[in-house]
Amino acid sequence: MTRLSMTASWILLIGLWGCKSAEPPAPAPVPEPKATLEQAEGEIEPVPQETARRERAGIDLGSPSIDEGEIDGRKPAARIIQEQRAEAPARLEGEKADGARAARAFVLGPWKRAVEQSDPSALLGLLDSSFTGHIPTQGDGKPATREAWPEARGGIGKPVRLGNLAIAMVRSKLGDSTVSLHEQVGEGDSCRSRTRELTLAVSEDKALRVRVVTVGESQPCDNPGASQVAAAHQHLVKLWKDEDRLEAASTTPSVWLRDVGRDVTTYDRESLHQGEGRWLLEALSRVEATEENTSRTGTVGEVVSSDGLLFSYHWTQERWTLQGLDRVK
Repeated sequence: MTRLSMTASWILLIGLWGCKSAEPPAPAPVPEPKATLEQAEGEIEPVPQETARRERAGIDLGSPSIDEGEIDGRKPAARIIQEQRAEAPARLEGEKADGARAARAFVLGPWKRAVEQSDPSALLGLLDSSFTGHIPTQGDGKPATREAWPEARGGIGKPVRLGNLAIAMVRSKLGDSTVSLHEQVGEGDSCRSRTRELTLAVSEDKALRVRVVTVGESQPCDNPGASQVAAAHQHLVKLWKDEDRLEAASTTPSVWLRDVGRDVTTYDRESLHQGEGRWLLEALSRVEATEENTSRTGTVGEVVSSDGLLFSYHWTQERWTLQGLDRVK
């Protein structure tokens, strides 16, 4: 092959290769159109800022903490503190309990009737042969004899009111014990009150007799009467029923519990408000003070229920304050 033909062949090959390389490239893929800002905002649910901040901080949101439902008719605010029902302690029983009942019955029965009689023989018949009477604030302070006692005690033959009986040192079921009480004689301007302590003994014929009496100073009854005792009681009832428990407990700094005059326990303010003493105020809230069941004996007021719950009030700091409950039945 001549040089000329070889050159022509190479030129032809180069031309064909160039035509192949000059074919247009395939078109680039067209991207999907992006959603507009308005469309995106309409599709995405907004997240509260507080929730977003708590999620970023790693706080578990959990379930909603607000419970608007009612339980037993109470709103959530009334269920913040779950109150536990307090039960009343068991009553004192046994021989000494029987002795306390016998002593109380003697003082409120034969003793009271004898004092109200004008004939001194009834009172003398209840005094032990070894009787002595003590009136520290009267005369030379020497004890009075058995025969002189009806006159020395401050007289007899007038109606008396007895209250706040406390019974201690019970020695047997017959009632030999020590009984302290408040006594009131007269009404209005002539009203006088004092305390007495009686030591009871059992005679040879197994009957109760008074061996020793100690008398406190006589004082005028210058405090509000039974109607104000009832008002103080009803105020406590209202506070408790309105569930103003803190205010109710604040009016009762310390309250004793007795069974027929014998000490059982004492509840302080915290116990009455939210502890084991709450049952006492719950029981009080179920007793209405009336003219028939409310009395005043000197500085002591009493409200007694039909089932024998005797609520005792004391006149102190110019008001009637609950001082205790005696379960006398």
